[in-house]
Amino acid sequence: NDNGILGISSAVSEPNVSGKDIKLTYDIYVAPNSSTKTWSSINNPVVTYDMGRLVDIDKIDVAFNVSSKRNSFYNIYISEDGDNWELIHGDNWNAEKEVEVSIKTTPLEVYNAYQTIYSGETLRTRYVRLALRGNNTSNTTGEFGGFDGLDDVSKYGAIQEISIYGKEATDEVINPEIVDAETVTEYQLGSGKSVVIKTTGDHTKVESVEMDGTIVDESNYTVTKGSTIITFKAEYVETLSDGEHIVTINYTDGSDVSSELTILPSGSSDSDADSDTDADSDSDADSNVDTDSDVNADADEDEEDGDDSNDADESAEVAGSGVSNASGSNTGDSSHLALWLGLMVMCLLGAATVIIKRKKN
Repeated sequence: NDNGILGISSAVSEPNVSGKDIKLTYDIYVAPNSSTKTWSSINNPVVTYDMGRLVDIDKIDVAFNVSSKRNSFYNIYISEDGDNWELIHGDNWNAEKEVEVSIKTTPLEVYNAYQTIYSGETLRTRYVRLALRGNNTSNTTGEFGGFDGLDDVSKYGAIQEISIYGKEATDEVINPEIVDAETVTEYQLGSGKSVVIKTTGDHTKVESVEMDGTIVDESNYTVTKGSTIITFKAEYVETLSDGEHIVTINYTDGSDVSSELTILPSGSSDSDADSDTDADSDSDADSNVDTDSDVNADADEDEEDGDDSNDADESAEVAGSGVSNASGSNTGDSSHLALWLGLMVMCLLGAATVIIKRKKN
């Protein structure tokens, strides 16, 4: 047992014919065949142990007196408030028969040995009641008495020691965790694969599974141990819309744990890859075009700067010869045109002068 022995605060017995202190039964000491150590009483005694606080118990051991020579019968009850009792072992007491059906211990070779009279589900309680229903013989000579039915059961009960195992009760709820390495977080529609969610919780305590806050019908998934493995059937997952979804696993102890599940459209993986490739290619092409444009632009600017310098010089020459650039434009093409026009005018004037002189002669 992983849990330790819990301390008992006090106890009462009804009746207590022996007159011995019931505290003898929880002082953590078993004396072999010691009548001074044994608490006992007739008339089907009932012993109620008060733990003094709420505890979570999972095991009860008792050393009945002379346990190797006779079988004892008992029922076990628990209660959180001392008023409402729950039977956890044996059968309810029937006043008319005095004994309904009781559980008997197995005779042991050790004279007064501990025997486990309860071991099972963890139960929360403050009080533990042991109703002794007698034994099948009161002799201690070593000869095991016969047992012919309920009428043959004595009303005598004797206890050497009781040990109640468990842990202090706590209201703290510890939520399980998602095992990321073994949990599916993406599903592509049309893939036909199952979706597995694994947690560290106890699979026997799974109460329900939710998808986006709505409880999923149990026919749509399976629960297996390890610690909790939820496997959604592909037919169910195919009904989900693409996008983000939240899976929540609820446990009976009030804890829960959630995981994200992304549903991808059918064929989205390939198309997304192509789209990314195209986008990268377009981006590179645009980058190259922009780079070329920038280089060309810089070259044009340098050329224009050179043309502007030439235009200034040419304009000065034309101005000196009495020719003006009517447009005032400083582009390379217009400045060259003005220069040639100026030269043509000068040539025409020269030719006219020569003709006139010849006529006078």
